[in-house]
Amino acid sequence: MFLDFFFLLRDSQLKVTTHEWLLLLRALQEGHGNSSLTGFYFLCRSICIKTETQYDDYDQCFFHHFKGVTPPKAVKEELLDWLRHSQPPEWFKKQISKFKSMDIEKMRREFEKRL
Repeated sequence: MFLDFFFLLRDSQLKVTTHEWLLLLRALQEGHGNSSLTGFYFLCRSICIKTETQYDDYDQCFFHHFKGVTPPKAVKEELLDWLRHSQPPEWFKKQISKFKSMDIEKMRREFEKRL
């Protein structure tokens, strides 16, 4: 799948070297693509594309090659479930309780002090 994409980039006159491609594969192996198509898009673009003028050509190749790829339904459901049941971190809860106990003037002084 990725090798076809490499050749598509090269056929589109984007001068992606084998060294860059191997670096991309190594980065993916180390988990830098965030296991998502969006993560792969940005990782590949940052390694293989040399100038901003090539972004449009890269985008066309990317969307042509990965057209129709959709994330698994389980990922969407897992994300939605996490959003429904997520709790704020403990440090945030402590900050909120601290501010709830302050009157408006003390809060204003604290705000100005932090500025």
